[in-house]
Amino acid sequence: MITNSKIAWGDQLGAQMSAFAELYYIARENNQDICFFKEFKNCRRRYLILENFDIEMQIKLLRRLYLPIPEIYCLQFRPGRKAKSIENYKRIYKSKIHWKIDSYYYRFCKLFYKDFINISGKNGLNCDTKLLDLNNKKNYDIQDGFGTYQDWKKYEDDIINLFKFKSEIINQGNAIFNELDIEKLLVSIHFRRGDYLILASLNLGLDYYKKALSFFNKDKYELVIFSDDIEYCKSVEIFKDYKVHYMDSHSAAIDMYLMSLCNSNIIANSSFSFWGAMLNNNKDKKVICPHDFIGTSDKENNYINGNYYPEKWSAI
Repeated sequence: MITNSKIAWGDQLGAQMSAFAELYYIARENNQDICFFKEFKNCRRRYLILENFDIEMQIKLLRRLYLPIPEIYCLQFRPGRKAKSIENYKRIYKSKIHWKIDSYYYRFCKLFYKDFINISGKNGLNCDTKLLDLNNKKNYDIQDGFGTYQDWKKYEDDIINLFKFKSEIINQGNAIFNELDIEKLLVSIHFRRGDYLILASLNLGLDYYKKALSFFNKDKYELVIFSDDIEYCKSVEIFKDYKVHYMDSHSAAIDMYLMSLCNSNIIANSSFSFWGAMLNNNKDKKVICPHDFIGTSDKENNYINGNYYPEKWSAI
């Protein structure tokens, strides 16, 4: 079996999906099963892909610590109101003390999985070759060495089929979608601000969105705007010639599902809207994406930029 025991350490929904896609690729190439450790199911970011997709049959859930320690420790990470989400963001990304405490919990739980060999490699366009030569009679916890979409596109159809939203998300999303006053074709636009203004090495400017809009005639399309700062988006002048639907904030999974219902997509340099476009099964969809996913200050830019998206998408 193989796992990535830190998939929920800091990754949100879209990033967890990307990590799982690469893990799926490595598992298929090595004839291995994927497993997750239940002790981390509700820790920090939680296993969001298990919460939002009917994917349980593809993942073996192991538990070896039967004392109620995980249940008690992980109470602090329960999802809640928006203020709670902001509080969790600060706790996960900003607090060195909490990071150390979480690390102690992580290492303690890992003591029960000593049969899983920690293995790392060099990240790149393709995953480290050592990850494609695993002994299928042994268990591995893959910590690093992952590749990009250029790896897992080999199993793209299988992976997309695995990411089937749970029925409650579909029902809630359809109810929201059906309330829209739709007259034309829909194109989703994702503005990511919030944590990206603090953490990201590349923040997209309005020039990107202006160029992206040039692919969509205002007489044929109307816009559906998704953002963690919707008030900012309402002040953006480049949308004024279009009919616009500004989406209120829902859960990440519901917003991703709504993106997938649109006819076409304009994504940000974000794994969240990347997957909203990937899960859009409209055969005539147009997807506009930024060529660069990260800034030049990130050493990974030389292999990520220009390689993280399908060739049929339009990169600008």
